[in-house]
Amino acid sequence: MTGYRSLIAAIAAVIMLVLTSCSSTSDSASSSSKLSLEALTQQSLSTLAGVTSVDAHQMAVTKASSNRSDPDAWSLDIDVAMADGATADQVVAAANATRAFTKDHVGSARWVAHLRVGAITTVPGEDRAASSPLQIEIYPTVRSSAGADARDAIALKVIPRVTGVAITNKVVFVQVTDAKDLTPVFDKLRALPIWKAGGTLKTDTDQIRLADVPARITAAQVHAFFSASVVYPDADFAIESSGQSPEVYVNHVTTAQARAITSSFTKPALAAKTLDGFVLEFNIRASDANQTLDTHGTFGERASS
Repeated sequence: MTGYRSLIAAIAAVIMLVLTSCSSTSDSASSSSKLSLEALTQQSLSTLAGVTSVDAHQMAVTKASSNRSDPDAWSLDIDVAMADGATADQVVAAANATRAFTKDHVGSARWVAHLRVGAITTVPGEDRAASSPLQIEIYPTVRSSAGADARDAIALKVIPRVTGVAITNKVVFVQVTDAKDLTPVFDKLRALPIWKAGGTLKTDTDQIRLADVPARITAAQVHAFFSASVVYPDADFAIESSGQSPEVYVNHVTTAQARAITSSFTKPALAAKTLDGFVLEFNIRASDANQTLDTHGTFGERASS
């Protein structure tokens, strides 16, 4: 009887050993078969309607991180590219799907996701590339929702003369090619709810740039600013804004041109003061062969040099 019990115990031990070994092998195989974050992103998003490519790049946030499926150990940058002919519904669906995928799989590491429509192209005769015509930040920040931001971007892109739209970090960027297109596009933007808090309107070379703060800058002041940029195409014009304090900067003009621009900016009709006393100021740097002239002034008021 004792021998029988010993035999049963031995058999049980062998069975347990086999089961443990199988379990260990299965766990090991399961672990090794897990997709990397890059592969998982490709698998999940590349088949969406209208999507032409998905570029996912992961980077370890610790020195030793062999498990490429661990979202706590790897940061991830996702770029979803869509065909220029993708429909609005396809773009919205892809934006929502990319946002949902990111939120479902992100860990404690930094993840960023963007969606763009249209290809990045090389500008003929220039040493620069043109961004995709439509770009949207999907993660971590959206203005309203990924889908709503996509629809807003599409609505802006169809405005005549607009060549590019981007929504990132809750800021709206609109781009045109020619300085002469800035004023008509600006007038349409000022009438849209999405532009209520402002945004950035610029030429594709960034030579003329408006960080618009509608509560601080009048339409007449912007018109004067854009008109001067058309008259002096070799100059740089910018309205930069730190929070709610926009200021005008002009560079690369002659002293004669600076005097003419100053005269156009200081017409009395352009004077405006907000309830808290804010006035729009300008700064012009002019250079001739023998001198550099810096002019500081206020729109609608006599300037000092």
